[in-house]
Amino acid sequence: MDAAEKSAVLARLNTWGKNTLLETLSIEFVDVGADFLTATMPVGPVVHQPHGILHGGASVALGESVASTLSNYVIDTQSHYAVGVNIQANHLRPLHAGVVRCTAVIKRRGRTMHYSEMTVVDEQERLICAMSMNNMVVAHST
Repeated sequence: MDAAEKSAVLARLNTWGKNTLLETLSIEFVDVGADFLTATMPVGPVVHQPHGILHGGASVALGESVASTLSNYVIDTQSHYAVGVNIQANHLRPLHAGVVRCTAVIKRRGRTMHYSEMTVVDEQERLICAMSMNNMVVAHST
């Protein structure tokens, strides 16, 4: 995929998230490839838990959003859509402020189920959260 095509895909994916949790959490897609998608999310009071650190649920929402968007990107959304059916998260390091980056990689792309692994890192590339997830690919109702 050339730079112009990548830019167009990212613009479409970022528009797709308008008026959703992605917009609420300021999640922005920044890189995409055939089997991966990367997004960023600012860390501050909006995504903090009461101790002033990144809420684990915000990390999970970021990971699920990126992996689900990736699954929907790689399928024919005219006839199908992908939805998360389970997620496993390991919160490994606290973070008070900055920007995190989440990359989801599809490890298995089946006809009805996708398996992805996601990493959330801080600006120093330290691992904040590691996740894995399944997305079910469902046919639209007629």
